[in-house]
Amino acid sequence: MTERNFYKMFLERKGVQMLLGSGLSKILGFVSVLIVTHWSTEQSFGSFSYAQSIVNAIIPLMGVGAYQAYVRYAADSADVHLKQKLYAYAYSRGMLFSMLLAVLLFFTAPLICGQLPESIVSFQILSFTVVTTLFMEYVKSHARSMHKNDYSGWIDTWYAISLVVLSLVLTLLYGVKGYAVAILISPVIAALPYSLKLNAPLIIWPRLEHVVPSGFWKYGIFTSIGAIIAQMFFTIDVIQMGRLIVDSEKVIALYRISVIVPMAMLILPSTIAATDYVSNSEMKHNAAALRNYMRGYWKVMIWLTPLLLVVVGLLAPHILRLFGPYYASQPEIMYVALIGVGGGYLLRVPFGNLLSAVGRADINTYVNIGVLVMAFLLCQWAIPIWGVFGAAVVMAVMMWVNGFASMIFFMRYYKGLPKAF
Repeated sequence: MTERNFYKMFLERKGVQMLLGSGLSKILGFVSVLIVTHWSTEQSFGSFSYAQSIVNAIIPLMGVGAYQAYVRYAADSADVHLKQKLYAYAYSRGMLFSMLLAVLLFFTAPLICGQLPESIVSFQILSFTVVTTLFMEYVKSHARSMHKNDYSGWIDTWYAISLVVLSLVLTLLYGVKGYAVAILISPVIAALPYSLKLNAPLIIWPRLEHVVPSGFWKYGIFTSIGAIIAQMFFTIDVIQMGRLIVDSEKVIALYRISVIVPMAMLILPSTIAATDYVSNSEMKHNAAALRNYMRGYWKVMIWLTPLLLVVVGLLAPHILRLFGPYYASQPEIMYVALIGVGGGYLLRVPFGNLLSAVGRADINTYVNIGVLVMAFLLCQWAIPIWGVFGAAVVMAVMMWVNGFASMIFFMRYYKGLPKAF
């Protein structure tokens, strides 16, 4: 596949709308963080970041993977009516589980946040994002399954706008707790109108076991477990800092701001993967199509990745100074994080999502478990010696390790397909 054909396919699937929506979401999310850092102390923002990191690690468990399984199996059917019925089944079960999970997290907050008691209230508010975020992800998934990727992009756009507006108002009134409320309610504001446009049910409990594909829940559970472990990978560094560094609030705040832009850059490969997920799932047995897809992806990313990393690296000191002088004191953390992002662009994101699209979410789970264990042990060793810089180095190396492992397992799957060479 040529670069031109790759661009053309991306355009045909309304990938530009999704990318613009996701990109605007990250940019305005960046603005919302700027707002909260300028209207709160480093200590309070560090406590909030600690709570948010833990909740972000739990969020992939929402709905026990039912919405991911819906996208995967809806791609196998061209019948819109069957897709609607499968959506109703997945939505009702997933939302109930998430509501129960949110209540459990709320009441166990003092135990979970024992390392930093100041983070308890923020954690309790954010615990209910497992419900509101799931609602938004269900609507976006339904739109993608109906080949309405532009709807998904618009949801991201309205989410970003809502988050910035609410962050400005609520942070000024209530500090970081107001910011937590903004994060909680923005997904519903963004997704509700499109849920109505798609005739997606809001409250329903259908008995539709006869239309549930074989392997639906196995795939969803493996995807959910794999995702939560993958998200824990992006959280283990902060959790270890909370454990291993005395009075860690300011250090955590510095670290979170240093990696916020590099991590946000992953939106580009992630959006491409989300745009192409349904089509890649449809061609999961077509070795030639999968080979052409990866060739097209690499022809674009092999030059775009270093270009983006160099440009952002040159701007790093100026970006960090936007948050305040304290956050610009160690730009080398951001440089190291950018090196790790290169592994995400070229290996981790494309091959991890391909494994999920072809139905091998279980492999992603096993890979993520191995990487998480290694990251935990290496952070345990590196943070006491080198502090936050050690954590950044560990996470960057593990991004590349994860990527290479995903590539190896996908190539094993690919070589097992008919006519693969």
